[in-house]
Amino acid sequence: MTSVPAIFRAVAAWAEGRPFGDPAGMAVRELLHELTGPPRIGVCTVDAPVQVVIPGAIMVRTTWPAVGSGADVILLVHPGDLPGRVRSRMRTGPQKFVHIEDKEQAENYTIGVSELVEVREQLLSGGIRALATRFPQLTALVPAMGPAETPLPRVVVIGPDPGQVDDVRARLRPHVTVVESADADVVVAVPGGRGFMLIDAPIIQDAWHRVGRLVVLSPLPAGMCPQAVPAGSDLVDTIARVAGHPAGWEIPVVPTGKWIQAHDRMRLARQAQIHQLHRSGDRRGMRELAKLHGEVLPPEPRLPTGYLAAAAGLIVGVCVIRVDLLPVVLGIVGMHVFRHHQRRVRTWWDQAAHMLSLDTTSEGVGHRRGPFGWVHEQSRQSGRVT
Repeated sequence: MTSVPAIFRAVAAWAEGRPFGDPAGMAVRELLHELTGPPRIGVCTVDAPVQVVIPGAIMVRTTWPAVGSGADVILLVHPGDLPGRVRSRMRTGPQKFVHIEDKEQAENYTIGVSELVEVREQLLSGGIRALATRFPQLTALVPAMGPAETPLPRVVVIGPDPGQVDDVRARLRPHVTVVESADADVVVAVPGGRGFMLIDAPIIQDAWHRVGRLVVLSPLPAGMCPQAVPAGSDLVDTIARVAGHPAGWEIPVVPTGKWIQAHDRMRLARQAQIHQLHRSGDRRGMRELAKLHGEVLPPEPRLPTGYLAAAAGLIVGVCVIRVDLLPVVLGIVGMHVFRHHQRRVRTWWDQAAHMLSLDTTSEGVGHRRGPFGWVHEQSRQSGRVT
C-alpha cells in the first residue's frame, strides 16, 4: 500500500489550521479534493477530443494542448512520430502525457498507484505555486514543494556551413541538450560565411513551423521569419529565455466575413439577453451583466426630491382648501408620479443598454460606435468586405 506523500500531509495540515471561511484555506482544500480519488484521464488528438471509456478512471473531456484540463494523465492519439512542438508540450507537464497510436490502446490503458501519486505530487506543487500568486500567505508552503524542475532545453542547430554548426554545437553541449532532429524545444540557426541568404528561407521557415522557437546568430533577410529571436551577446541565456516561453503558432487567416458573422451572432445574443432582463425588470441582473464587461451602470431611477415635494404640497393645499376634491387630486397626482417614474425607468434601461454597446477601444467619445460597428468600419476601410 502506497503511503500518503509528506507534501500532501503538510499541505492538508496547513489548510486545516486556517480559520473558517478563509479563502486561501478553502482554495487549498478544493485543490486537495481534486487530487484524490480515481485517476482522471483525458484522451485526445492534436485536433479534437476522443470519446473513450477506461474502466476505473474518471474520463475528462480534453482538447490539445490540454492546458488546465483537470486531468492526471493525457493520452495523445497520434499515429507515427510526434511533431517537435507537441513533444515540447508533453515534456512541460505537469500532467503525465502518453503517446499512443490508436484508440484501442487508450481503452486498455492503466496507471499504477505509485505512478499516479508521483503525478499528483507534481500537480499539487504546481497548484500551490499558482495559488501563491493570489494568496501570499501560501508562500510559506512553496519551499516544501522543492525547487521547480527546469529540464535542460533540447536544442537543434542548423545552418548552411557544417563547420560553423559543429562549433556552435560544441559550445552549447555543456549547457543544453543538443539533438539532431526536430524533436527539440529551440532551433538555433547559424549563418554561412556571407550571412543568411534567400536560398536559406525554406529550411529557416520549416524550422519555425515545426518547432515554434527560433534563435538566429545573424539577421535574416526582411520577411523571411519575423518571429525569429536574435541571439544577442549570450546565446545560452537567450535559449533559456526563449525555451521558457510558449512555442509560437501561426494563427490561420480567417476571412473577415466570418468575423462579421461571429460578431453579429454575439450582438444578437447580447441584445436578446438585455431584452430578457428588461422584460423581467431585473435591474440587478443587468448590473451583474455590466460588471462582467467592466461597466458601471447609472444609479437606480428615483424621482427628484423637488418633484415629490411639489406633489405633496399640492395634496396638502387641496386638504386645506377643498377636501372634497382630495380623491380626484390623489388619483391625478398618483398617475403623474407613476408615469414620471416609468419614464425614468425606461431612460435607465436605454442608458444601460447603450453603455454595454460602447466601444471602449476607440479614441475619444465621439468615435465610440460600439465594437460591432468598429469591426464593420475597419473591414469596409480595408476593402476586404463590401
